[in-house]
Amino acid sequence: MEKRRKFYQRKPCLDRSSIPDPVEYYSRYFSIPKNRRRALVPCCFHDDQTPSLSLNLTDGWFNCFGCGAKGGDVLAFHMLRHNLKFIDACKDLGVLR
Repeated sequence: MEKRRKFYQRKPCLDRSSIPDPVEYYSRYFSIPKNRRRALVPCCFHDDQTPSLSLNLTDGWFNCFGCGAKGGDVLAFHMLRHNLKFIDACKDLGVLR
């Protein structure tokens, strides 16, 4: 009887090193001041007249003092902004390997 090799399909894995740089990513949506660690911008998750969305430009976390939207990185922002599930946001940003 001939032995058959089992081929396993490799599951996609998140590659955190390929998540976009926070400054580069947030510049798509907001006017970001240069050489800053944090930025306060109008929130894109609710009607906002004054800046209430705090962005950390080194780590990528965000927090809105008006509507309470918050997250720990660019991936969480992308999920919330585009109403995507985790795996779809990863595919959209190209961070799966």
